[in-house]
Amino acid sequence: MPYDYWYVTSTPPAVWETVPGETDEERFGNVPDNHSPFFAPDLSVLAPGVRALASAALSRLAVTA
Repeated sequence: MPYDYWYVTSTPPAVWETVPGETDEERFGNVPDNHSPFFAPDLSVLAPGVRALASAALSRLAVTA
């Protein structure tokens, strides 16, 4: 069964600037994720993220004639 996995970036710039690490990969591993009690997403990404995900889903579900 084919599937898609999307990751919508939601780390506020102020949080990203304080994350420890020397490379982006190290820093990414230190960002509080959705299972952390410190997770605080940038809510401004929700509406565009939902629109993008819904558009992608609709394009997969569309029936072509």
